[in-house]
Amino acid sequence: MNVRTTLSLLLFALLAVGTSQVSAQTYTLGFDQAQYNVNPGATVDLTLVLTEEITGAETSRLGTPGSGLFAFGLGVDYSSFSGAANGSTFSSLIFNSNFLQSDPDFTNVDDSNNIISFETSETSGAGVNGTQLSANLFELDLATLTFNAGDLGSITTLQIGNGRSPITNPPLFFADATTPPVEFGSGQITVVAVPEPGSVAMLGIFACAGFMTRRRK
Repeated sequence: MNVRTTLSLLLFALLAVGTSQVSAQTYTLGFDQAQYNVNPGATVDLTLVLTEEITGAETSRLGTPGSGLFAFGLGVDYSSFSGAANGSTFSSLIFNSNFLQSDPDFTNVDDSNNIISFETSETSGAGVNGTQLSANLFELDLATLTFNAGDLGSITTLQIGNGRSPITNPPLFFADATTPPVEFGSGQITVVAVPEPGSVAMLGIFACAGFMTRRRK
């Protein structure tokens, strides 16, 4: 039995326990920005972020050692775009370094039909904890996705969702054997003609000159 099969059996065994539990925390998956502006021919990095919100006496999984995120399997659909003939396209993905990347049995990235599906896990069994933003809010960066800019004027929508085959991990799998529901967010990449730094400087000089002229009058 290989490592991958062993992990799969472990996950299914834990799922039998975890799915019977009701999540008291709220989980949201989104990007670090809702809107990204990029020049034609450039690339843009998007960070996929998991947010956990708790209330009252609830316990944070992302904030409790031994209960962090153990594994995840997700997808990003970038097939929807408008404004030009070609939208932005996927280039590469880098997982958070706290998740295992050295063993290919635990990492999978598939880009098919304009949908990126990916999964990974960590090896300790304790899960990966996040950063506390406030008394009731925690977040964890999962991965960084790099996209190539589409045609000028294109607007590409990136919709987060479940991973497609061959991905087998659930969207979220915590070290306490729970697989809570999660709300999926989205983002947009807009390809715009951003002025070069020299052009911006020249515009500033002209504006300053105009202001000084008005003052002399």
